[in-house]
Amino acid sequence: MIYDAERFRKLVEWPVLCKKTEAKYRNDVKDYLNVIAVENPDIGFPNIVATYLHHASGTKFMLIMWKLSQLAVKKYLMRYGREEKEQLASIKTELFNKKQSVTKCIITAPVAASIKQRLKNVEDSEIIQS
Repeated sequence: MIYDAERFRKLVEWPVLCKKTEAKYRNDVKDYLNVIAVENPDIGFPNIVATYLHHASGTKFMLIMWKLSQLAVKKYLMRYGREEKEQLASIKTELFNKKQSVTKCIITAPVAASIKQRLKNVEDSEIIQS
C-alpha cells in the first residue's frame, strides 16, 4: 500500500536509470517520508536521512519500515473499518426490523398466550420446528 500513490508518483521519479537518478530517487523518497512523518505525528517516525535508504538493512532502516507498517495498518483500518461498521449497523437495523415484524405477527397469532411467549424466544428450537 502506498500512502498516497498519486502524490508519490508526482514527487518521486521512477525508474532509476543511473547513479545520478539513484541519488535523486533516494532524496525524493526521504522527502516523501518526511512529509508522511509530519502528517502523522502519532506514528512517531524517526528523523530520516538519505543514507538510511542506501541499504535495506540496519536498525534505522528497520525502524522506518516498522513505522510505515504501522501507518499502513492505521490507514487500512480507517478506510475499511468504517465500511465494516456501516455494514454491521445495517445488519443490526435489519435484525431489529425483522424482530419487530415477528413480534407483530406473534401478537395477532390465534394461539394461546403460552405459545406466543415461546414464539418470542428465538432460541426455542422446539416451538420453531413444530
